Amino acid sequence: MGVFGFDASSVDTSSDLFPAGEHKVIAAEAVVDKNKAGTGQYLKLTLQCIEGRHQSRLHWQYHNFIHNNETAQKIGQQQVAQFQEAIGVNDPESVSELCNKPLLMVIRHRIDKRTNEERAEVASYKPLRTTPAAAVSKTPGMTPEPVPSASDSSPWSE
Repeated sequence: MGVFGFDASSVDTSSDLFPAGEHKVIAAEAVVDKNKAGTGQYLKLTLQCIEGRHQSRLHWQYHNFIHNNETAQKIGQQQVAQFQEAIGVNDPESVSELCNKPLLMVIRHRIDKRTNEERAEVASYKPLRTTPAAAVSKTPGMTPEPVPSASDSSPWSE
């Protein structure tokens, strides 16, 4: 090893895109900020995979919800609305209300026209599929008690 003390030959520098497909995620962070040109605002979501092979992996997605370009604004507003609908929060008072609620994020890969590089982007957001309701008792007036799952110990499982 040289004087600097870092051997770059032992580091994998290949690009590792977030895999295409559906992933169960939460918004670990949500931030509203102005865009670089000062022509609008965007919602930056830090989406964290919460189960499976990619658990704890992060994906960052930006949605322009205020923009001087009407098309960009319309697309951004549709994406934010779809995200909020998927988590069941339609009119939050703060972006913190968007965090730690599970949903499905659908990732697709596309070629960036400016850089000609493949990118991973959110194609859509979906609510989590709900499990079927417990079988209703055939005895009138009797309602079955829900059975808690041992895997429901995460804060987003409430």
